[in-house]
Amino acid sequence: LLAAAVAGRVIRFGLRSPGPHPGDEDQALTWEQAAFLAGGYPRVVAATVTRLVAAEALVQDGDTLVRGPGTPAAGFAPVEQAVLSSLPVRARELKPLRDAVEARFGTEAARLEAEGYTLSHGRQFVAGLGAFLPVVLVVVLFGVPRFLTGLANNRPVGYLGAAIGVGLVVGLILAFVGLRRLSRRGQAALWRTRDRHWNLNETIAPGAD
Repeated sequence: LLAAAVAGRVIRFGLRSPGPHPGDEDQALTWEQAAFLAGGYPRVVAATVTRLVAAEALVQDGDTLVRGPGTPAAGFAPVEQAVLSSLPVRARELKPLRDAVEARFGTEAARLEAEGYTLSHGRQFVAGLGAFLPVVLVVVLFGVPRFLTGLANNRPVGYLGAAIGVGLVVGLILAFVGLRRLSRRGQAALWRTRDRHWNLNETIAPGAD
């Protein structure tokens, strides 16, 4: 069962295809693409709001997010324009911003999936099933026959039954928990982006300007 669970993880990794393509290392993600690969639409919303706050195009007035005074009508990325067009919104109710971002970024998100950077929900489920299959085969082809033989011969089968149950639960967890929405190509692209901007992760010393 342990070997089957490990084999399942290897299978799951393979099913997260495609892998990196030749020439991918020369391509750079936009900030919207990087945010989407890192955390989906919620991360795109967070990145967009952060950029607009830094540009003083979005400010908080009490418990409401509003457009900053003197904000120009042009010069912003399409996703940023979508967020600005959705203002004002309550600071604790950001669903209108997410809806606007999804509507504006949806075409690009579909393109990233079509080019193999992300996996559809169906492909994620298939990858999980592929990882669980070796455990099921061990139980069906080895565990259950041994269990039935033990029962027929009045042999103690308690430990075997417990092992089968625990193995199925552990195999199911290992197969589906932590299943990434990124393909191996998307994961590699995100890692390259983080490596290129590693300096942004440096901690600012206390008291620094």
